[in-house]
Amino acid sequence: MKPPAFQFYAADFLSDENVALMTNREIGCYIKLLCYCWREGSIPSDIKSISRLCGEHDPEMAQLWLAISKCFGSAIGQPERLVNHRLDCERQKQEQHRAERSASGLKGAKSRWEQPLTSNGSAIAKPMAKPIANDGSSSSSSSSSSSSSNTPYKSPKGDGGAHQRDAEIYEVYPRHVGKRSALKAITAARKRLHGEGKEHPGEYLLAKATEYAAIRKAVEGQPYTHTPHPATWFNQGRYDDDPAQWRVVYNEQRLPMPKPESFQSRSLSDMHERLKKISEEEESHAQ
Repeated sequence: MKPPAFQFYAADFLSDENVALMTNREIGCYIKLLCYCWREGSIPSDIKSISRLCGEHDPEMAQLWLAISKCFGSAIGQPERLVNHRLDCERQKQEQHRAERSASGLKGAKSRWEQPLTSNGSAIAKPMAKPIANDGSSSSSSSSSSSSSNTPYKSPKGDGGAHQRDAEIYEVYPRHVGKRSALKAITAARKRLHGEGKEHPGEYLLAKATEYAAIRKAVEGQPYTHTPHPATWFNQGRYDDDPAQWRVVYNEQRLPMPKPESFQSRSLSDMHERLKKISEEEESHAQ
């Protein structure tokens, strides 16, 4: 999966000497080329192709390129392509972080999978947290939870960006439908977890989605299994369900559907009766 976004460090960008010496037009072309470089991995080195990417005429782009070219270098093994080395470093950091989160999710799924089952098919597990008292008594945990719920959500530092994390969670989830609704549900779930006092909710959802994907893959192809839409899964908070239930395979017999012939015969008979009445009414009016 190609990362959909990269982190833009404003202070580093503005303090770069090459950028400081650029005109606003050159900066606009530079940022546009960075976006193409991130999406494609590199950009062409010939000035004609670069002109088309930036929407400039060749002679004018040749003048602009004198300042912009200092920020690009030849790609290894591809002399006809150019890369931005800072951008490549950011790409490697993202890939490493994603691999670590994926490995963590798979490890959690494996440990859950190997847990013994009770007679009713649910895994024996300890509760994740103590319930909050309902008698109105105050405690440090309840006060911290209530105070955090009033704090506006902010993406954790070093989290790779909230929107980028939501996109990663969507890609990890085992079913890709209704992307726009799914991303809204993921964002809402992340904010809800933050309001409940969960630290790093984005990482938590990514680990849970990865664990769920591994379990669903293990039961893939078995009859009567169903993976819900991602929007449904996140809106209903199923990431907090007992993971043992994620691998349940249903064996209920499906009820047979009524035969369509019965509906067809009924509709045809009704039609004949109605046509007969219309014909009789026309004959009576004619007389």
